Amino acid sequence: MHRALAYSLWIFGLLMHPVIIRGTLDARQDDIPVIIGGTILPDRRQSPWMVYLASDYGFIDMPCGGSLVSKSVILTAAQCVTFSFSDPGVFLKAQRVLYVLGGLTSKPDDETEEVYGWQDDPTNAIVVHPWYLGLKSLHDVALVKMSSAVTLTPYIGLVQLTSPGCNPEGLDVGVIGWGKTETDDTAVPEFFSIGKFYW
Repeated sequence: MHRALAYSLWIFGLLMHPVIIRGTLDARQDDIPVIIGGTILPDRRQSPWMVYLASDYGFIDMPCGGSLVSKSVILTAAQCVTFSFSDPGVFLKAQRVLYVLGGLTSKPDDETEEVYGWQDDPTNAIVVHPWYLGLKSLHDVALVKMSSAVTLTPYIGLVQLTSPGCNPEGLDVGVIGWGKTETDDTAVPEFFSIGKFYW
């Protein structure tokens, strides 16, 4: 039971960033992700599993986050790689997904430690949970298979599960991603930031 709880909390933690950002976007009616009260992360080695994603639908690009779960697979929210319509269960998979690993900015190829690439085979490389019905629904999880495996480094690493006997009650949880850290900031987020979420 403890292992199931730890695993559930791990999945919840992985998906908190995209859900918080999407919820904020819906409430504020703009397209700038927010991690209010956060700070720019000074060292990417503190969160080497975090992946920047940008999904291309042909008419809109959507930035998001994910976690590296193997050398070639990224776990993310289904809403990060799909565009939902008004009918439940009707959504469009991204035509292609940009992924950036190991860098502090959302720009590909601007840092020496980063790896980036495109996945443009949505049929075979983007797997959405079969019970996902669209934005704001249950089962909001998906996998993106990268076009090639990455080499693990201090800047690029796999996410780790918590220990089986872990009791998360009362612990601070970090929220990480590419979001603005001040409410009056109008710039498009570029730098990797961390904030606090209290469990």
